[in-house]
Amino acid sequence: MLSHQGTKRLLSERLILRPFARGDGKAMFFNWASDEYTVARMIWDLYQSEAQAERMVRQWVAAYHSPSVYHWAIVPLTVHRPIGSISVVRCQDYLETAEVGYCIGSRWWNQGYVSEALGMVMDFLFDQVGFHRIEARHDEENHASGRVMEKNGMKREGLLRGGYKRKDGTFGTMVLWGITAEDREKE
Repeated sequence: MLSHQGTKRLLSERLILRPFARGDGKAMFFNWASDEYTVARMIWDLYQSEAQAERMVRQWVAAYHSPSVYHWAIVPLTVHRPIGSISVVRCQDYLETAEVGYCIGSRWWNQGYVSEALGMVMDFLFDQVGFHRIEARHDEENHASGRVMEKNGMKREGLLRGGYKRKDGTFGTMVLWGITAEDREKE
């Protein structure tokens, strides 16, 4: 049985994962939501203003009243402001399964931040909340995202052909990765 706890502050040697707060829209806008390289890999469009980003942050903050909402700001201790986000994008309580998604500004790619953040979130979701399975997906052309999942012990499980709709209206293939509590215990 799951023990939902909401978005708790998580800390590592390099990162703080914390709930978003009012005022984070500025960092969101400048650090990833207006970054054409980052947004090119997302299903949402480039943000046009700080105000648009702040409206989204306020929606996230309003959702924190639910203990089954998990949406963290990724904050490197050396930067002191959010550079991306990581969240449970789909939660199936009956199956004790969480799907995790993440996004980080291109200035911070290939520095291990997302791998570290995913590991922290997986530890929390398995050890504190009690999920049996965690999964994630990425566009088949985004190999770096697959490496993040693999580094955290996830196994490539299959392809979801036509699994998402790109901004240009075409359909793309998603790669599905997963890990169970039993898989994790074997490592």
